[in-house]
Amino acid sequence: VSTQSTWGPLNGLLRMDLALIVTILLGLSVGVYFFVLKKQGEKEETPAPFQEEPKDKKKKAQKVDITKKKDKTAEAKPHEADHPLLHKQLKGQVGEIDAVAWSRDGSLIASVSEDNSIRVWHYSDNEKNLAHCRIVINGDYGSACAFSHDGKYLAVALYTSRSVNFYGIKDDRKGKISIQELHSFRTQHKESIKSLAWAHDNSFILTCAEAQDTHVYMLSPKGALIQDLNISQIINYQLSMSGDGKFFAVGTKWSDVKVYEIVRSKSTGEFEKNELCMTLKGHSRGIKTLSFGGNNLVATGCLDGTFRVWDLNVRYKQQEDPKVKCQGESGFPVCDHIALSSNPKSPVLAIAHGNTLKFWSYQPTLKLLATLENAHRGAITSMSFNGDGTKLVTSGFGKHVNIWNLPSL
Repeated sequence: VSTQSTWGPLNGLLRMDLALIVTILLGLSVGVYFFVLKKQGEKEETPAPFQEEPKDKKKKAQKVDITKKKDKTAEAKPHEADHPLLHKQLKGQVGEIDAVAWSRDGSLIASVSEDNSIRVWHYSDNEKNLAHCRIVINGDYGSACAFSHDGKYLAVALYTSRSVNFYGIKDDRKGKISIQELHSFRTQHKESIKSLAWAHDNSFILTCAEAQDTHVYMLSPKGALIQDLNISQIINYQLSMSGDGKFFAVGTKWSDVKVYEIVRSKSTGEFEKNELCMTLKGHSRGIKTLSFGGNNLVATGCLDGTFRVWDLNVRYKQQEDPKVKCQGESGFPVCDHIALSSNPKSPVLAIAHGNTLKFWSYQPTLKLLATLENAHRGAITSMSFNGDGTKLVTSGFGKHVNIWNLPSL
């Protein structure tokens, strides 16, 4: 038997089995390769599970830089009660005080507050606790107030209704004072009333609103319209009347100040008309505040922080222009409030911005006398000299009224 014939079929079978095994191994290798690639891709695409940040790390992220903490050793700003010029402080109202007024004889002080109350104090230099009375306005509060020239009446403008309430004041000068509402009437103003002024004979009042209500109304004490005067200067800020009742002026958005003469009949003394008689020119921006003093002097405070004192004792009927008595930089970005003393022996000017108050002398030369920071806990809202120009009263966002001595000249 031949050997070749015996192994031939076996060799063929082995070659077939070997080829099949190699093919199977190659198939398995390719399958394993793609399986591994797929698993790696799934691992990369699967987001890592959320892990909450350790609490200690969160605390560190919120920790305040201790270098930014307030230095407790820094010098504290003076509190209003610490000012040496503070004469008295009138407390009791629990809302912010929007306006304050002093009667011409200096015996009465009135304030109106957002707690709906009006308070009237009997002022005395020698009394520590001033006698006072209180009345509540139902559903509204005062935005401005003013005493009549004889001090027997008080006019209060109401913020929301834009009405005017009239009150009778009784003061026995012995510590007993009372206030009684007489009547009330609604005005035609579209904005809240910010200024009130009485005629020297109590025959009428002038009302001036804020913002774009540019009308000034002359009204009888019973509310009858005597004259409607449209100032027509975009925005009204404040109205002030001279002590003799002859002139009034309005601070507006325009830099020029119009001064009006209240013309009366020479025979009867009754009102005839309001006539534009002078224009104060020289400021570069609008007039935020103004105030008449004695002897027909008027101070103006500008939106750019400058101020001037004008002398109106000129022949204006012959077109003579008012004279600038002095002018200066207040050091404030805006003059919010200004008041001029009526006492020629105490020629003092007060200017306020925010809660800072400055006193200046305006003759014979302009001189800064004192700067009172934190004169109130909040912004000063109004201020007025007493009749003889020796004290200044201020109200502010701080729920009380301050009375100030004047600094030495």
